[in-house]
Amino acid sequence: MPTYAVLLKYEVVSALVIEAESEDEAAKIANEYESEAHDAVEDTDDVRVSSRLWGDGTLEVQTAADDEAAEDLLDEWIDEIESELEDDEDDLDEVEAELDPEGDDEVDDFDITTDDEDSAAKKA
Repeated sequence: MPTYAVLLKYEVVSALVIEAESEDEAAKIANEYESEAHDAVEDTDDVRVSSRLWGDGTLEVQTAADDEAAEDLLDEWIDEIESELEDDEDDLDEVEAELDPEGDDEVDDFDITTDDEDSAAKKA
């Protein structure tokens, strides 16, 4: 059977409800939890994990009255993230439409002259 090298790169968002004495303690518990989850990744019969990196993230902590209020706040944050992702997809769709106005996925001939070349040609 053939072997493939696969690089999977994505952003993970964890929405956690944590009971702690302070926001700092909640942040510490969340970081430890994510670290343990990251370290728990193991090989399977079909997949050997060669490398796994993580870092450069953000952490938002806010006090909630109870579990339900915490879930509601997390839902709001997730909705905001999903909305941002949809906006990014819409922006990408607009760029793709500009690059391929016919929508046929065919490579079109483009004028690749620079603005300086265009100005020089108009003066000549």
